Amino acid sequence: MPSLFLRRAAAPQELIGPLAPDEIAALVSSGDDCVSLDASAPFAPVVRELDRDAGLRDALLASFPYEGARPYARWRLALFSGLIPVLTLAVLDRELLAAGHPTARASLAIDALFVVACTADLARRHPRMPMVTAAAFASAGVRVLLLIAARCGQVHPLLLGLAGLSALSSIATLVLSPSPRALADHLRHALALAPPTRLPPASARGFYSYIAYAVTAAAALPLLLYVLEAYRVPIALQLLAFVLFALVVPHVGRVVIGREPAPLRMAVAQAADVPADSFVPSFALSRRALGRAGLAAVTMLVLSLALVRGSQDMLEVASRAHACAVGGPAIPSALQSFVDQEHAEVAGERRAPDLATLLLTVAVVPVAEELVYRGLVQHALRKRVRRRVAIGAAALLFGLAHLLVYKAVAWQTVLLGLTFGLAYESAGLLASTLVHMLWNLWLSL
Repeated sequence: MPSLFLRRAAAPQELIGPLAPDEIAALVSSGDDCVSLDASAPFAPVVRELDRDAGLRDALLASFPYEGARPYARWRLALFSGLIPVLTLAVLDRELLAAGHPTARASLAIDALFVVACTADLARRHPRMPMVTAAAFASAGVRVLLLIAARCGQVHPLLLGLAGLSALSSIATLVLSPSPRALADHLRHALALAPPTRLPPASARGFYSYIAYAVTAAAALPLLLYVLEAYRVPIALQLLAFVLFALVVPHVGRVVIGREPAPLRMAVAQAADVPADSFVPSFALSRRALGRAGLAAVTMLVLSLALVRGSQDMLEVASRAHACAVGGPAIPSALQSFVDQEHAEVAGERRAPDLATLLLTVAVVPVAEELVYRGLVQHALRKRVRRRVAIGAAALLFGLAHLLVYKAVAWQTVLLGLTFGLAYESAGLLASTLVHMLWNLWLSL
């Protein structure tokens, strides 16, 4: 059984521990008391740490079991059957790769990522990312449906069984798995702690000015990109313009308008989940921040691939099913024309970039966009509205901004904005920037 260490808010210099998980309940007096699984690691307030630290939740759940997790424990091994369609598609992709199919390598990489992520989560007694696992299963099922629709249903019954197994596994994962939020709420109740969310009223000082500035900045960034490309500004100057925008505009919003610490200064503190007023840079803190942000980024990359690929495949399934129903693609439907337009836009973006363009796409633009859409817009909204509303609003603005660059695939950027927003909620600006960089790198390669 793991040991826990405690530092009380009233006496932060006093280290209490090692403690057994059941001893924490008697010693924690407020949500501001800080805990850690390692005496030498950074300490964070327990009321927030329960949402972000899965290891802490697992340690406490050993002493405070959650009754809602019993169905998951009973059926957990059966959920591994959802990997069967994914592995089947991986075998198919390997054969396509050997035959020289142009997209087989990317598909095989996605299959491998899905298998690793789902296996790692299902192997745990309490799931850490059930939504990601369910999305990966569903994405595989939609791809099987695409194979069925491409042949107008004239396929082996085994494919129908794989599609049904994917759907059943995805739904069962969502229904049976206790969410991290439910586990955290259960443990807060067991420790007699109040929930951490306390939203100020809309009449709080600076509410309208902060929101207005954030939305204006969100509209200005894509406009800047559009102007730079319309006037064919050299890449070097585009890099400089984005760097200046990213350094100045979000800083003014957070420091001058919001009267808060600068977003770049808080990136490590957010990822490590330590209070802003007690943040002191150190190697241990940076290592903790990078570990948490990296894990959140990889997790959200899996979710991004599942959502975007699954949604795109579903559109193609509907389009091909319509073609089968009318007897062929002699007269393309509006949906088929939209799908073709999407393919054309994506193909136009997938050309080998030079070093400067790659630097702009993979490093500079993600940093600038995350500082604005998550570090400014979502952060400002998050302090005034609910978590889901803040993530959704920031994602919608993120998608609308890309209408100046994309037309048909702009809706996909809304889905990406949701996953980037979840990464921000998990481990702050560092995590959302990392997953954004990984996504842009994936598209560039």
